[in-house]
Amino acid sequence: MATEVGHSPEIPRAVGLLVDLEGDRAILSESLARAGYRVARCGTALEALRQVEQGEVRLMMAPLLLAHITGMELAGLARRLCPSLTIVLVPGDRHHPSVESALAAGANALLSRPLRMETVSSCLSPNAGS
Repeated sequence: MATEVGHSPEIPRAVGLLVDLEGDRAILSESLARAGYRVARCGTALEALRQVEQGEVRLMMAPLLLAHITGMELAGLARRLCPSLTIVLVPGDRHHPSVESALAAGANALLSRPLRMETVSSCLSPNAGS
């Protein structure tokens, strides 16, 4: 089950889901919150797909490498479940595909390293989660 961060029950907002991104959690969570998203986290691709299928997730950020699946495979599966979902892939330190291959897999954006607040914010529209 996803763990919500900074959620106020009286303010319904779209969920920005962070999938298995513990090392980058602080900068990504802050960027999502600034863009108006209620931030949730989950640890596996299966948990992420369940959350997407429930319909509350409007944006998903996932690493390129997960256990048992790649981020690009997850992007394709999530895109089939929710065609309007915004999907942002986060590269690891060593593996970095081309932007074109990430987009072809179903992602809307591929961040670059090192992660910076401006870089992350540029792929989120202002108040997108409201």
